[in-house]
Amino acid sequence: NPASFGDLSGSNGWVWYITHLVADAKFITIFSILFGAGVALMADRALARGRSAAALHYRRMFWLLLFGLVHAYLLWYGDILVTYAICGICIYPLHRLRNRWLIPLALFLLLIPSLLMSGLAATVPFWPAEEVAAFRADGFPDEVEIERQLQIYRGGWLDQIEHRASNAIFFQTFLLLILHFWRVSGLMLLGMVFLRWGLLQAQRGLWFYLVMV
Repeated sequence: NPASFGDLSGSNGWVWYITHLVADAKFITIFSILFGAGVALMADRALARGRSAAALHYRRMFWLLLFGLVHAYLLWYGDILVTYAICGICIYPLHRLRNRWLIPLALFLLLIPSLLMSGLAATVPFWPAEEVAAFRADGFPDEVEIERQLQIYRGGWLDQIEHRASNAIFFQTFLLLILHFWRVSGLMLLGMVFLRWGLLQAQRGLWFYLVMV
């Protein structure tokens, strides 16, 4: 929570809002689009050389998943490689669809997290009071919880394993199903479309890019 170490008034608030608007989640967006374009590009090149594009792709996803799991549980639970591998496995059969199918499918996938979040929010008034308090405590930690997490990160690598593993599991289950799988998969499909349009290769005119912006 951005207010954990102070308030969001004055310049603090402006810095946070501008950063949230122009930077937050932008790298995952860019990399997901490029990942999707890369899937389509490598598949086309493999087929042109007479190789099995599917075998090459799924072998790459296996190694990506393995690296992601090692990264998540041994270094940092906020790993994105596991998500890329899972989404890459699922969207690969779609890369041959025409753009007229890929575009609405991609937009639908991008819409799903908003629908899920809205549905979840609508259930909050029916939660037991203790559940609401626990949920709020995650977003607005008190000084005791902040100090506990600081002590974890100031401790040794072995001391952090339990904390890292529990958060990695949360990222790879609940957060994946309610947010990341749909968003990343939709962006990957858009990346395939953008590659076909010549958008990523700077083959379009200036006005085309201005209209997109």
